[in-house]
Amino acid sequence: MQIDRPCIEAVTDGALDGSLLLVGDPGAGKSAVLSTAATRLKTSGYDVIELAVDRLPVESLEGLRSELGLSHSLTDVLINWPGDKPAFFFIDALDATRGGPSEAVFRALISDVLALPGGRWRIIASIRAFDLRLGQQFRDLFHGAAPDLEFAAKSFSDVRHVHVPSWSENELGQVRAQAPQIDIALQAAGQRLHDLALVPFNTRLLADLISDGLAPAAFGEISSQVELLDLYWRHRILKHGSSAEICLNAALSEMIAARALRARKLEVAKAEPAALDQLLGENVLILMENDQFIGFRHHILFDYAASRLYLRPDDLEQTATLLQGTQGVGFLLAPALAFALERLWADSRDGRTRFWNAVIRIAGDPQCDPVARSVAARTASELPRTAEDIGGLIKGLSDQDVHKSRVARAFGHVIGSIAVRLEDKQSVAVAPWCELAAQAVPYVEAVLYPLRTLLFLLVERIDSETQRDQLGCAARAILEFALDHPTTSAQLTAKRSIQWQPPTVATSRLLDICCADY
Repeated sequence: MQIDRPCIEAVTDGALDGSLLLVGDPGAGKSAVLSTAATRLKTSGYDVIELAVDRLPVESLEGLRSELGLSHSLTDVLINWPGDKPAFFFIDALDATRGGPSEAVFRALISDVLALPGGRWRIIASIRAFDLRLGQQFRDLFHGAAPDLEFAAKSFSDVRHVHVPSWSENELGQVRAQAPQIDIALQAAGQRLHDLALVPFNTRLLADLISDGLAPAAFGEISSQVELLDLYWRHRILKHGSSAEICLNAALSEMIAARALRARKLEVAKAEPAALDQLLGENVLILMENDQFIGFRHHILFDYAASRLYLRPDDLEQTATLLQGTQGVGFLLAPALAFALERLWADSRDGRTRFWNAVIRIAGDPQCDPVARSVAARTASELPRTAEDIGGLIKGLSDQDVHKSRVARAFGHVIGSIAVRLEDKQSVAVAPWCELAAQAVPYVEAVLYPLRTLLFLLVERIDSETQRDQLGCAARAILEFALDHPTTSAQLTAKRSIQWQPPTVATSRLLDICCADY
């Protein structure tokens, strides 16, 4: 299937002017765009080298040289490569390092190549947006401005990059025209599945399930990627029984222990050899490196499998223990944790209590990996849509059996994530957070600073008298607490919250609603 994606032209044109990163969300099709751009440049007569990081989990530059079968270092090879036209070094899936030892190797390689005299070789590499947000060193290596503003992410304004988006309607239309069964399924299932299918990885899952014989009606209730992956899991893994899950768990355990997205085939086969053959036949797993290793067909499948088989959100203490101490595990399991939390959200309707208990336990624990804490808070900032959705967090504030400092820390991390979403111009439902502000009043001392921040985030975004009253209640609580505790830093907090000179629109409105009943 050939899809004409304008972002591919943005990559090839941008590459001719210098090194750049391909950035995008998981499943956006970065690898396909990278490969197509490399092919186009090669066809145009340029020298092109392609490497896939997930196929080269090396621990040193010397190890990389050996893995590639070179008698000299890679940089020496590039220096002595004949020709004087621009040449291109494509590196796919920098995020496959996931904080493991390979990350430092490829970071050093990129730095060395960019420093080569003459500037002939350009690095074109792909990475998930999440990893680039946390990877300041990669941002520094590719410092600059996006070559094409149509394909630029606002959050990476200082990085020379091309943002690979999900399918446009035109691109999805090309998919539907070339795959009539997908078109039939999307027509039958409606808007929710259509929106999911805009992610190329999800389109591939649909194609796989349709090839398994699923009727269009089977997709009618699918409303999230997790639910689509659940369906895929039932039809590609569970039909082979528990032996398939035992096999996958063995693969996951070795990958996580090695901080790599591959495992030795024979080690995994010890658990369930027949199941391994079945999973390879289903294309859930693939053979790698002369058939000596196996990996998941796509990194998202690793993430989803880890969310089901390795993490245990139903056992919060065990999950928190897994995410503690060992450096890098949070980075490796961050997407898996997000999937696990999304499943808790879907399975916990009454105030989402189980979900919020997990967020409090992980985001509020300073011993948990900082990336895991960030993922828990970010997921909590994304999902709520109604006032009822934050009932579990309010319950955590009032629950005498919950560690109060842990709740307060989680509260602060969630508010911080809301601030980041708003700064990145992403949507945030106002209603649940106005409700939280009002319900947090009895606990103002514990959540003083994040509550102050929450008020300023919301005050210019409220759209009803009810929300105005909720913020007013919280604002007065902060002011009263400050006045009652003049010798503490709370008074300074209030002065910063309500800046008397010079007043801004936000502070004036906050002062207005604070004093509404006086």
